[in-house]
Amino acid sequence: MHRWNTQKIDSEKPLIPSSQHSRARNIQFLQKARRIVLVSGIAAFSTWAVIGYSTDWTGGSLPATLSAKFRGCHGSSKADKGKGFTWESVIPTEDLVYHPCWDGLECARLEVPLDWEHPENGLKAAVAIVKVPAQVDESSEEWGGPVLINPGGPGGSGVSFGLSRGREIQTILGPQFSILGFDPRGINNTTPVMSCFHTDVSRKVWGLKSGGRVFGSSGSGEEISEAYSRAKVVGEMCEKAYGGEGLAGAGKHVGTPVVARDMLEITERAWKRAGKGEDEVRGKGLRYWGFSYGSVLGSTFASMFPDRVERLAVDGICDVEDYYKTGWSTNLQDAEKVMSSFHTYCSAAGPILCDFHTGTTPTHVSSRLSSLLTALKRQPLPVFDAPTGAEIITYSDVKSMLFRALYKPLYSFPKIAKILADLERGDGKSMVAFTKEGFECSCNLDPVPEVVPGSEAIWSIACTDGEKVDDTLESFGDYLGALREQSETSGGSWAEIRMGCTGWKVRPAGLKYNVGNSADPVTPVRNAHKMAKAYEGAVVLEQNSEGHCSISTPSLCTAKYIREYFRTGALPPKDTVCDADLKPFLGGDKTMRIMSEDDTVLFDAISTMGREWTVPSFGH
Repeated sequence: MHRWNTQKIDSEKPLIPSSQHSRARNIQFLQKARRIVLVSGIAAFSTWAVIGYSTDWTGGSLPATLSAKFRGCHGSSKADKGKGFTWESVIPTEDLVYHPCWDGLECARLEVPLDWEHPENGLKAAVAIVKVPAQVDESSEEWGGPVLINPGGPGGSGVSFGLSRGREIQTILGPQFSILGFDPRGINNTTPVMSCFHTDVSRKVWGLKSGGRVFGSSGSGEEISEAYSRAKVVGEMCEKAYGGEGLAGAGKHVGTPVVARDMLEITERAWKRAGKGEDEVRGKGLRYWGFSYGSVLGSTFASMFPDRVERLAVDGICDVEDYYKTGWSTNLQDAEKVMSSFHTYCSAAGPILCDFHTGTTPTHVSSRLSSLLTALKRQPLPVFDAPTGAEIITYSDVKSMLFRALYKPLYSFPKIAKILADLERGDGKSMVAFTKEGFECSCNLDPVPEVVPGSEAIWSIACTDGEKVDDTLESFGDYLGALREQSETSGGSWAEIRMGCTGWKVRPAGLKYNVGNSADPVTPVRNAHKMAKAYEGAVVLEQNSEGHCSISTPSLCTAKYIREYFRTGALPPKDTVCDADLKPFLGGDKTMRIMSEDDTVLFDAISTMGREWTVPSFGH
């Protein structure tokens, strides 16, 4: 039996090979004829996921932690104008009609056909939109237009993203832009809402039975067979709930191509509201910044409406072809390089800056972590005095924490270093606090809409977008093995996404995506370069950093190129490389202390974006 003490146990071989090389995040600017597309991908960890959601009904590993930042703690003097606002009080309209809502922002519900292929049937959906108003009049020549944003997913709430990070995005791009966050079909405040359970309580009870174990954490595979059966149950429930006809078939109309068509409608209505005539509106196009899964949404829009793109920034490239095949098999190739960077940075930082430092090389840090995981797998750590009550810390808990940390190394690595050192000493309180982050809000403003954890619409989008999954338990075991070969840290967690589709029965109707029209980004490192070959005049901008999406690590160089692109359409010089301004544990160099006032404002905005961005998660 392992005794929890301060003893450091080194094994002969590291859990994960260390790497001295910083990975490059690629930002791609694509230009063809009059349309310009900016696409950014990350080399280090190209994954896509949900902001602030949990899909515990299929067997997620940790309860989701909804960020308190989604609850509108801004404190604007204009907040009183929206006091008492509720989405239910807004009547959906075919034109954009905004109402004062939270913290000086404006909200609208845009009425659109439920089925864009058959609008004559009279069935409607209502898309919830929140706007950070431009600081210039929208009818003036100075107005930069509407910029639509998507936080990732599928199923990320653009309304929550706009409420929490819309002002930072406006600071980065410029005050002349209106920033529009919208909830995709079936999500949060957009109706019809997808729900397969009779009540939220029944959904929560179902989620609590999942067990919270990472796939592959037991020798028996019991957690996999249980999740497989659970997915079958949910698939059957959802088909009965919204796989029928009419409004009872709303689940057939929530896919990415449908949302892309909604984006076109939002764009056209935004230009029309600004006083543009019909001819001018038809001459205007989409301006969009999407993160992670937002790259799939942006690529889908560009393929469906190539002549309606003006600015399209996609940050964190997904393999679109793999996504539409429900493969989920080309996301983790570089994940271990990010994990190895933890060992490298911790070793370089020394014991004062990194609490988990040991020895003289990154391999020593890796070996120490391996020993801790082995001990936890053998015996979970009891926590008697956590603020939330009695807890236990398991091997799966720590694996899930490491997986989440890879999204934001700059901000997460110092935290997990302390947590790991505490666990080694037998103290699990900091681990419990980390997993519970965001459950409480320290301010008491008007209530804003919360992201509903466990929303079935997440799977409705992911599974109906792609090919039907007919995995048996045996074939899924092979799939899990392949993912774990790609990444020992992340494979067991990532496999849960495809597992959620094994029992899915609802298939899409109406608008569909033609995979043959898409660019073919294949692997995380080469996604941007692959996609560049599909467009004339493409330029790739690389950012040297680890993490998910460019905002995970601040870079004034990158932010200035993105700002200039949205303002003027100007592309960076070919082969431009931007360095990150900060490194995990190590911070920045002396030049960061000498910034102009404008640079300071911009740096603060991109730093806040990365620091406060809720870790994207698919059941973690």
